[in-house]
Amino acid sequence: MIIKSELQRTILLFLTEKDMTGYEMMKSLMSSRVWSSRHQQIYRELNALKAAGHVHFNLVAQEGKPDKKVYSLSDIGRCAVSMFSKQTDVKEIAYHSESTVMLKAGNPRYFLALKDKLTVDIEALELELPKIEDEIEYAIAYRQLSLMKAEYQYADAALVTIESINYQQQQQLSEVA
Repeated sequence: MIIKSELQRTILLFLTEKDMTGYEMMKSLMSSRVWSSRHQQIYRELNALKAAGHVHFNLVAQEGKPDKKVYSLSDIGRCAVSMFSKQTDVKEIAYHSESTVMLKAGNPRYFLALKDKLTVDIEALELELPKIEDEIEYAIAYRQLSLMKAEYQYADAALVTIESINYQQQQQLSEVA
């Protein structure tokens, strides 16, 4: 089976570090910047990876609780990690987003709210960035910061564009009247 999602790749990569339960996987993902996911998605992808033979699990008895599944990589899973770790083809970057739709809708309130949210998020990440010791986590956080700043600039440009379009429409209406 070909790995079907980035979350599946992420799960396999995390399992190269250590065997873990679905809950531990969720906690590891939440504490890293590599991928963000809900627990339902993680369990769905673990089941798909198990069905495809990329992972297997051992049941571990717990006193007073249901047995827990501790997942680990199979040989097929290790082979898949090796293959995608050497991958050179790049997927097309998606440039459409909620922001592009809101620009088309001419919604200035959205972009004002977006700038407010991004201001808070950028300030928080700028304070956190110097404290990140892990090189990969730092690089991912730096990328997030760069993307947030670019989105802030886009929000500024979108507001100018919406204002310009509104002005032109008002000019046309006044010429008709």
